[in-house]
Amino acid sequence: MTALVTGSAGGIGSAIVRKLEREGFEVKGLDLVDGFDVTDPEAWEHVGSVDLACLNAGVLTGSNDIAHLTDDEYKRAVGVNVDGVVYGVRRLD
Repeated sequence: MTALVTGSAGGIGSAIVRKLEREGFEVKGLDLVDGFDVTDPEAWEHVGSVDLACLNAGVLTGSNDIAHLTDDEYKRAVGVNVDGVVYGVRRLD
């Protein structure tokens, strides 16, 4: 069985990859550090078939106060945390 994990290069994502591998999955790890941008809908067109998906990629904003987010911080957070999940679900559906 094949699993897909976004945000796989560090933190929770790398722990998920290790756990799935121990459970016998072949894991496709996708991460920005490896050139995969979850906010790019065209990038998702090149993701092959998977049996399980963990759309884990996420970012924190530059500040913890939503009232003071810059437009760029807001767009980046929504792009990764929302759009990346929507594009992944669309592709994998």
